[in-house]
Amino acid sequence: MTKENLEFCEKLKRANDAPKIEIDYRVILSSAMEKALKDHDPEFKILSSKHFHPYALATYKFGDAGCASKYYRPLGSPSAVIGDFNNDNKLDVAVLGYTKKPKGAMEYKPSEKFLKRLVILISEQDKYKAHVRNIEELPKNFDPQQPSINLYWIEIVKNGEKITNCAEETLELSADAVRVKDTEKEDGGLILYYENHKIDSFSLCYYGGR
Repeated sequence: MTKENLEFCEKLKRANDAPKIEIDYRVILSSAMEKALKDHDPEFKILSSKHFHPYALATYKFGDAGCASKYYRPLGSPSAVIGDFNNDNKLDVAVLGYTKKPKGAMEYKPSEKFLKRLVILISEQDKYKAHVRNIEELPKNFDPQQPSINLYWIEIVKNGEKITNCAEETLELSADAVRVKDTEKEDGGLILYYENHKIDSFSLCYYGGR
């Protein structure tokens, strides 16, 4: 988001009679996905639309619903994307959320700090397995009950895409993948993809360097 766009958005926010369109969505997981997520981390909560700046919601490309279009269900949102990440013809999901940060490996009482975490639930026969990437440590004043400006979202990257970064490294996807992107930048980010039974990453470039 540029400084000019942010100033314009704040001006509209202050205007009492300004027209506006509010965007809201809900993430609904299957019962098997819910169980896998709860078993992995009972403290984990998926980010909702209230955690994203209105400008981010307005500019997010919710995209083509594809095979789900007849059900009027999009396959992507800033905090959840649906795809087939291991190419087994079953739907998987990646969810962006927050959880309490443990104090240490040997301590089980959570601290007051929160981590922003990406959890990818991948089908394995009749169950789902959670694969995790920590994105960032959230500020000490982060309040899960209050709206906040979120600087990252996730997008679906479709099977078959060929991606080259500024280091001239190339990634050709053999299954769907997830892009973690800074909402303030057009380019850059991180591609997370499933290979050899684990999540691997591919760094993209911001304009002017990595």
